[in-house]
Amino acid sequence: FEWHSSISHDSIISEIQQRQQCPDPDPDPNPLKVLLVGTGNSRLPRDLYEAHNGETTVVCMDYSQPCVDMLKQMHPTSDFPNMHFVCGDV
Repeated sequence: FEWHSSISHDSIISEIQQRQQCPDPDPDPNPLKVLLVGTGNSRLPRDLYEAHNGETTVVCMDYSQPCVDMLKQMHPTSDFPNMHFVCGDV
C-alpha cells in the first residue's frame, strides 16, 4: 500500500538524486544513506535501492513488526546487503 500514491516513486527518487548532487562544503565520502520512516509494505525502498544500483544504504522503519518481517523476507540480505529494517516508532 502506498500512502503517498499521488507522488510517483520516480519523482521521489529524482528529488533525492538532485539533493545528492548539490555541492557540499564538507562532502561525505560515504555513499548516500536514506531513512524511510513508516515504510509499511511500500515498494519505494526497493525502487530507491535499485535506482542507485544498491550503492545507497536504505533503512526502513515501521512500528509494525509483521510489516518489518515481511520486508525482510522480500529483501534478503544476500540480495540487498545495504537495505536494513528496524521496528520502531518516531
